[in-house]
Amino acid sequence: MAHYAWSNIRTHHPEKGRINVKPGTEVNAEMLGLDRHSFKELIEAGSVRKEPWPEGLNPDNPSGPSPNQHRLQQLRERREAVEAEVNSSGSREANKEQANN
Repeated sequence: MAHYAWSNIRTHHPEKGRINVKPGTEVNAEMLGLDRHSFKELIEAGSVRKEPWPEGLNPDNPSGPSPNQHRLQQLRERREAVEAEVNSSGSREANKEQANN
């Protein structure tokens, strides 16, 4: 199963030396030079997750929205789209009723 960095990770790999990983990078214990226990600690801390970094969110933009803010904005936009569709559907039904009377 794939895992992804959700924060900047800095570690020292025994063979590769210093490693800097950006959010959104697919990672595993071996590439970071960590044992399973240390990698599991990153998962428990939320620095590494099974979910990919949110599409459309730039990890290189420190003044941009956080992943949580980004997700909330996506949910608001979807809710607004559904509400607009419901309101539009209701208007069509009302127009049909008026036309039939």
